[in-house]
Amino acid sequence: SVSITNAQTLATGTYTVTATNSATGCTAAATTTATVNPLPIPTISGSPFTVCYGNTVTLNAGSWSAYSWNNSGGTNETVSVTSTGTETYTVTVTNTNGCASITSQSVTINALPTPTISGSPFTVCYGHTVILDAGSWSSYSWNNSGGTNETVSVSSIGAETYSVTVINSNGCASATSQFVTINTLPVAAASVTTPIVCNGGIGIVTVTAT
Repeated sequence: SVSITNAQTLATGTYTVTATNSATGCTAAATTTATVNPLPIPTISGSPFTVCYGNTVTLNAGSWSAYSWNNSGGTNETVSVTSTGTETYTVTVTNTNGCASITSQSVTINALPTPTISGSPFTVCYGHTVILDAGSWSSYSWNNSGGTNETVSVSSIGAETYSVTVINSNGCASATSQFVTINTLPVAAASVTTPIVCNGGIGIVTVTAT
């Protein structure tokens, strides 16, 4: 008998083998047809593969007969990724001939920053300054002052909410806010009802504050 042990080197076609009897010199031929089906060549689309939390990366393995995703156990053409972290997603696809191939794609979902504003007390009297500090991040944008620094100073009379948007080293953004009140100072006035008195006399002084 004759066998072909490495079919990967074959092309689809008709193959003939001739056998010769070494003792008699007689020969015989046999013909067969071999079909070598191509493997699928899958690619995963869905760029960008690095996003901030709150966005979804949808991985698409293309159009094939069957799918098997290693991470989710999914058997569909697409899988959706929403959890923070970095992970490699691998899919095995099968074409109409039953041949299979594997491909993979790394996906990163970056966490959002979690800013807080320090600077208490946030309610003071005029003449004091409240310095709002948004913490250590890559960049800042304060809505009220248009400031782009980590801190802003508040000294004007009134009550206002100060909001800041911060961006971390991964380019992800979050916002937070703080209410600040600068109170006006009281106004004091004094008047003397009896401006001139003798030593030992009694004068009247009236003090009012507003």
